[in-house]
Order: sequence, then structure tokens, then C-alpha cells
Amino acid sequence: MGVNGMESTVRTALAGGRPDRATPPEVGATRAGPGGRGGSRGGERDGAGSGRRAGSAARGRGESQPSHDMAAQPPGDAAGAGNVAIEDRADIEAQATDQADFETHPTDSQFAHENAEGQPASPPSTEAAFHRDRFAHENAEGESASPRSTEAAFHRDRFAHENAERDGLPGSLGERAGRGRGGWDPLDELAVRVGSTLDPAITAQEVVDLVVPGFADHASILLRESVLSGAGASEPRDGPVRLVRLAFSAWDATLAERLRAAWPVGRVTVVPEHSPCVKAMRSHEVIIDTMHSLPSSADGSDVDQLLAGRPAVYAPLLVGGRVLGVMLFSRNPARGGFCPAEIASIERVAARASIWMDNARLHDQLRHTAISMQKAMLPTKLSAPAGLEIAHRYLPGSDMAVVGGDWFDVIALSGGRVALVVGDVMGHGTQAASVMGQLRTAVRTLAAVDLPPAEVLAHLDDLMPDIDDSLFATCVYAVYDPATQQCSISRAGHVPPLVVRPDGKTEVLHQVAPGLPLGLGGAMGTFGTLDIELPDDSLFVLCTDGLLENKARDIDSGLNLLRANLADPGRPLQEICDQVVKELDLTKDRDDIALLISRVHPLPPDRSAAWRLPGEPRQVAHCRRLVRDTLAAWSLTAFTETVELLVSELVTNAIQHAGGEIRLRLQRDEGALLCEVCDQTRTPPELQELSAPAERGRGILLVNELSGKWGHRRTASGKIVWFTLPIE
Repeated sequence: MGVNGMESTVRTALAGGRPDRATPPEVGATRAGPGGRGGSRGGERDGAGSGRRAGSAARGRGESQPSHDMAAQPPGDAAGAGNVAIEDRADIEAQATDQADFETHPTDSQFAHENAEGQPASPPSTEAAFHRDRFAHENAEGESASPRSTEAAFHRDRFAHENAERDGLPGSLGERAGRGRGGWDPLDELAVRVGSTLDPAITAQEVVDLVVPGFADHASILLRESVLSGAGASEPRDGPVRLVRLAFSAWDATLAERLRAAWPVGRVTVVPEHSPCVKAMRSHEVIIDTMHSLPSSADGSDVDQLLAGRPAVYAPLLVGGRVLGVMLFSRNPARGGFCPAEIASIERVAARASIWMDNARLHDQLRHTAISMQKAMLPTKLSAPAGLEIAHRYLPGSDMAVVGGDWFDVIALSGGRVALVVGDVMGHGTQAASVMGQLRTAVRTLAAVDLPPAEVLAHLDDLMPDIDDSLFATCVYAVYDPATQQCSISRAGHVPPLVVRPDGKTEVLHQVAPGLPLGLGGAMGTFGTLDIELPDDSLFVLCTDGLLENKARDIDSGLNLLRANLADPGRPLQEICDQVVKELDLTKDRDDIALLISRVHPLPPDRSAAWRLPGEPRQVAHCRRLVRDTLAAWSLTAFTETVELLVSELVTNAIQHAGGEIRLRLQRDEGALLCEVCDQTRTPPELQELSAPAERGRGILLVNELSGKWGHRRTASGKIVWFTLPIE
């Protein structure tokens, strides 16, 4: 039966005076006068099992009686027997009033069901659809839907169903089209399908995928550029607003491809002040409009031709009064506009999406902050000196933390030496990372003045209470000299280093005095020093305790496991690091991990030369001759005159002020020539202002003026004065 045929049947039934078959008896119980809403909402809950509201006490108790004129009904009207009997005259009079109103304005859902299903809806299903649509309008508008709005809803539903069936839309859209006002609440699915990650882009995509095609054919989420950059989410200023399209979804595949090219995700869009997007953000209210004032195309196509003129809803994304951006929905005009119930649901979707987007955004900002801290506090590029190969790994204590209290460093020292440092601050998070950063800076400062390892740790121990008196730290500090292959090691409560010989034998250097952790009040002399020689092609391994111990093993077991994974030292260092981390990192509940592995190589013979000379005046000329011959062999004759002059000055000073044996060393690297003179006194040279008649102090003045850099450092038996010259 068609729509017109059913309408004629209903009108005929009304004219014939059969009120019990013309319309659901609940109409009389739910109508309200101008003063308010009639009927009992509790009655709807009580009668939910039959899909209708109770209109009298008998119906509220679930009692029903056959119609008075059931016997007179023709067979085609037998469906009327499903109506509930009316027991008293007051109910009959109230029912008659509503029947007259129904004659003028038939129920919209009755015809919508007929049109969508291709056959007349039975009275019970018609009643259920009527009440679903009626109370959806009541909830959305705060009052009973007028006959005119009900009739408009009927036409929306009718054409939505026709378009859905004609276009072959999927069941989700075909079923939801026209009944979004009462049948499908996206919040039921929102908590399940959205928020699987803390990535803003993924969260935004999950939201738009949820509402398409149920609510709209196209949906987009636009966030303010200032929000994504971390500048804040204050009220948009006057003028255009810069928005970033974070996610979009479109039901039509062709439209989706064209939008992806013309309005790509991640593109910054300048939206004019008069656009609905900006109006929604500034008013904090949902704007119902059409798609217009769209951005310029990224591929030269016309975005307006793709979306302009479509019914649209612009919902601001608000969190605590802060404006994050806007969420927009649009439909094909054939589906019609958005009804009040759908707009109410859109407001709730936008409110929930705003919270998730803000959480994801804040997490993303914190992660970027942690990454910035890591880049600032940990070395991003380590340059190994000649004679040393270095590899390292750093892993935070969890996937959520990017930086913790562990650190490592490789510091170039004078004379081609290098300081190898690994430390561990107690705790995790930003507090431990902050302390770690300050300690790393202090280590670099102390290393720059060429202090021995034990003195460096002693000064760090003194600084620790000033940095943070609630924490302590462990540290191992080693200085390696490639020229002599000597390594000096001190540690403060840290796990001992390991040496792996070329034949694969490993040694844990327990003989290095452990010392107390930094911050526990160790005095000068608490930290011992071990001097060892590292053979060619051996490995020197430093790590933190997070690599060795966890809930499943202690440090000794971890050291044994580490030794087993270092048994083949001939492999590439990066491969060794990867295997060690893979085999020892056995649990997700781990501590921070820092690993630093060095391989020792002998210096090429054509890069270094050293001599031991007696402290006699005639050795000055001999030193000049040695310098001249060596630079000629290295093809550096252009620097011969300068180096001869400076070496003779330093050797003369050593003979005059120290006596005893003198050591002279020349070494060339990629861009500099190094010269060192070692004597037997610890008295440092001083750069003094030279007066005209002075005869002393000219040597250091010449070194200061003619060299690139110069300095001195103490040794166990005296000092070394050195200078460098750039040779590039």
C-alpha cells in the first residue's frame, strides 16, 4: 500500500467514528496543553515492552480488552485488534479530541515506515515509531513537537530512506538515515571506538570515522595552529584564524580522494573571520549553515565545487572555556538537513571529542618537551678521537618516559685524550632528568680544566647537595690516552666497568674502588683511581645498573650475562650494542639503560712521535732538529719554523725551572698538530704582562700569540705544557 492509500484509509476510519483503530490510544494520554508537556514519562518506561505508553491506569497495569466493535471489523482491518481498550468515558472523550487532531496531521513515522519498508507498517510498529520520533523531538526541543514540525520530520525521514535505498548505501546508513533523531546515539560507540591512543591525529581520525556515514557524508576536525604548536588555546583574536586540518572522513570514495588532494590533512588553512568556523569558535555555540568560505585548494582544484552549498553543522571544540578548534559535518543535499536531535548529539560528540583531543594534545606536548630535554641533556653526536671507536645506546625506563636520570658522555681532552663518563641519578621523570642535566654540565666543566678522575668525582659530590639534596647519583669517570693506551678510572658507587680482551676473555674491574654515591658526603680522597693499559683491539665497556639488574636477576647475574654477550669482540660495535640490549633487556618494567662501548686501536706510526731527553741545555738544539725532521716526514714543512720556535721555548723553560728528564711528543690529527713538553715540576706556567726591560716570561707569551690553543695539566710526577696549531 502506498503513502496516499494509507492516508486515505486512516481518514476513512476516522470519519467512520472508529477511534480505537484510527490512532494509538496513547495520543490522548501524552498530549499537553500550552502550559506544558502531558503524560507520564514513567508510563513510557513501564510500557516499553509493548512499544507504547500507557494512557490509563488499566493500561499502566498492562491490562487490555478487545475493542467494542471488533466483530464489525472487516478482515483487512484486523490489525486494529492490537489497540488497547479504553475503560472510562473521560478517556474516550480525550481520545476523541486527539483523533480529530490526528485527522488533520497524521503521524509522520507511520508513513516513513511504509515508504522505507515498501508496505504498510502494522499499528504496533507505527506506534513505536511515532513515540520514538515524538519523544526525540521533545527531548531535543524541550517541548512537545508541533504538528507542523512532525510533518516536516516525516518528509525528512521519507526522502532519507528513499535516497538510502536508491543509492545502495550500507546497512549502517540505510538503517540510521532518518532515525538519527531517536535510534542511534554515537556516544554508545564513542567510548569503545575512540581514544585507543594518545596520538592527536589518530584520535581525531577515530572520531570522524565514527560519525560518517551515520550522521554526515563528510566530517573534518580542524585544530588551531597555536594549539598544536603549544602556544596555547586562548580566545581567537580578531581577523582570520589559522587552522590545521587534523583528520577527515568522507563516505563517497571519489569525494574523499578529491578532498585528500585539494584539502590535505596537516595543511595549515587561513579561515576568514566571517566564516562559520570562526563564528562557532568565537561564540562557543554550534552554527547551522551551509559549507562556504572554504580554503584555497592545494592542488589547483576548486574546493567550493566539492562541498559548497551542502547542509553543514559547525561544532566548536571547547575544553574548560579554551577553544581548541572546530568540528564540521556536512551532508549531500539529498539527505536533507540536520534535525534538532541530531544537533544535540553532535554537541555531545564534540564535547567528548574535545576532551580526548585535549588529552592527546597535552600528552603530545609533554612528549615533545621530554624529547627536547633528551636532546639538550644527552649527546646527539659523539666524536671519537684517533685511536678509539665508540658506540652507545640509551633506553628510558618505560615507553611513556623519553628521558630519565641515566646519562653518558664522551669528552675530548687536551693531548688527544678522551673522558668516558656514565652516570645514573636515582629516580625517574623530569626531576631525575633535571639533576642529570646539571651533573652532566658540571662534569664537562671539570673535565675542561684537566682534573684527574678522582678529583672530578670529589667536586661532583660537593655539588650534589646544591643541585638536589633529596637525590643521589652514581658515576664512573675514565680518561683514556690513545698515545700511551693508558686508562685512569674512578667510580662513585657505580657498577664496575668491563674490559674484553681481543681473545674474548672478559674482566670485571672490581679492583676500582667503588666509593660512595654522589651526594652522600664523601670527602676528598674517598674516590680511588685505577690505572690500566688497554691492549690493541680490546673493548672497554661502561653501563648503568638498569642493564644488569631487574626483578628477575641481581647485578652479579646481569654481569655474567653481559660477559657472555661480549665474548666475540671482533664484531662491529653497533651489532654488539644491539645484541647486548636485546639479550639483557628482558622486561618492560625496567630501569633506565645507558651503555657505552669503546674499542681501542693503536695510533698509526705516521701520526705520533715521542722522545725522552735529559734536562740539559744542549738538548734544546736537538729538540729543534727532531721537530724539523718529523714535520718534513709528515709533509708539514710549512709549520716548521713556528713549531721549532715554540718547542725550544718550552724545552728551555723545563730545563731552567724543573730539571730532570724531559719528554717531547708530536701528534697530528685530522685538523691540528699537537705538541707536548712534560717536565718534573708541578709549578704551572703563568702568562704575565711583559714589561720592556724584562728578560723572563717571553716564552709563554710567544706560545700564547702564535699557537691556536695552549694549556697545561698536572701528572703524577709533574706537569705537561701543550699547544696546538691548525693545519687545514
